Amino acid sequence: MNTIKGGGQPLSESTRSFFEPRFGADFSQVRVHTDPHAAKTAQAINARAFTTGKDIVFNSGQYSTGTSSGKRLLAHELTHVVQR
Repeated sequence: MNTIKGGGQPLSESTRSFFEPRFGADFSQVRVHTDPHAAKTAQAINARAFTTGKDIVFNSGQYSTGTSSGKRLLAHELTHVVQR
Protein backbone atom coordinates (compact mmCIF):
# COMPACT_ATOMS: atom_id res chain seq x y z
CA MET A 1 0.00 0.00 0.00
CA ASN A 2 3.01 2.29 -0.05
CA THR A 3 1.98 3.33 -3.55
CA ILE A 4 -0.50 5.82 -2.07
CA LYS A 5 1.98 7.50 0.26
CA GLY A 6 2.31 11.16 -0.57
CA GLY A 7 -0.25 13.16 -2.47
CA GLY A 8 -3.85 13.28 -1.45
CA GLN A 9 -5.59 16.24 0.12
CA PRO A 10 -5.90 17.34 3.74
CA LEU A 11 -9.29 17.23 5.41
CA SER A 12 -11.16 20.50 4.97
CA GLU A 13 -11.30 22.87 7.92
CA SER A 14 -15.04 22.27 8.32
CA THR A 15 -14.55 18.50 8.31
CA ARG A 16 -11.75 18.77 10.85
CA SER A 17 -13.79 21.07 13.09
CA PHE A 18 -16.64 18.54 13.03
CA PHE A 19 -14.55 15.43 13.79
CA GLU A 20 -11.63 16.63 15.93
CA PRO A 21 -13.65 17.49 19.06
CA ARG A 22 -15.62 14.26 18.74
CA PHE A 23 -12.43 12.19 18.65
CA GLY A 24 -10.29 14.46 20.82
CA ALA A 25 -7.64 14.19 18.12
CA ASP A 26 -5.71 16.40 15.72
CA PHE A 27 -6.38 15.36 12.12
CA SER A 28 -4.20 18.04 10.50
CA GLN A 29 -1.82 15.40 9.12
CA VAL A 30 -4.54 13.13 7.67
CA ARG A 31 -4.49 12.89 3.87
CA VAL A 32 -7.53 11.85 1.86
CA HIS A 33 -7.01 10.07 -1.46
CA THR A 34 -9.91 10.15 -3.94
CA ASP A 35 -8.16 10.03 -7.31
CA PRO A 36 -8.54 7.17 -9.85
CA HIS A 37 -5.42 5.41 -8.50
CA ALA A 38 -6.91 5.48 -4.99
CA ALA A 39 -10.19 4.09 -6.29
CA LYS A 40 -8.39 1.29 -8.12
CA THR A 41 -6.40 0.43 -4.99
CA ALA A 42 -9.58 0.29 -2.87
CA GLN A 43 -11.34 -1.79 -5.52
CA ALA A 44 -8.45 -4.26 -5.51
CA ILE A 45 -9.26 -5.15 -1.91
CA ASN A 46 -13.06 -4.79 -2.30
CA ALA A 47 -13.18 -1.84 0.09
CA ARG A 48 -15.26 1.32 0.13
CA ALA A 49 -12.29 2.90 1.91
CA PHE A 50 -9.25 1.89 3.91
CA THR A 51 -6.66 3.53 6.10
CA THR A 52 -2.92 3.12 6.14
CA GLY A 53 -1.17 5.29 8.69
CA LYS A 54 -2.63 8.78 8.28
CA ASP A 55 -3.71 8.18 4.69
CA ILE A 56 -7.36 7.39 3.99
CA VAL A 57 -8.02 5.90 0.56
CA PHE A 58 -11.54 6.04 -0.88
CA ASN A 59 -13.12 4.05 -3.65
CA SER A 60 -14.87 6.03 -6.38
CA GLY A 61 -17.76 8.14 -5.06
CA GLN A 62 -17.29 7.09 -1.42
CA TYR A 63 -15.81 10.31 0.00
CA SER A 64 -18.87 12.39 0.77
CA THR A 65 -18.68 14.53 3.90
CA GLY A 66 -22.02 16.14 3.09
CA THR A 67 -24.05 12.97 3.67
CA SER A 68 -24.69 10.99 6.83
CA SER A 69 -23.41 7.76 5.23
CA GLY A 70 -20.29 9.59 4.04
CA LYS A 71 -19.68 10.97 7.53
CA ARG A 72 -20.12 7.50 9.03
CA LEU A 73 -17.59 6.03 6.60
CA LEU A 74 -15.09 8.81 7.31
CA ALA A 75 -15.64 8.43 11.07
CA HIS A 76 -14.92 4.71 10.73
CA GLU A 77 -11.67 5.41 8.89
CA LEU A 78 -10.65 8.17 11.31
CA THR A 79 -11.07 5.63 14.12
CA HIS A 80 -8.30 3.61 12.46
CA VAL A 81 -6.11 6.72 12.29
CA VAL A 82 -6.57 7.26 16.03
CA GLN A 83 -5.87 3.57 16.79
CA ARG A 84 -2.47 3.53 15.10
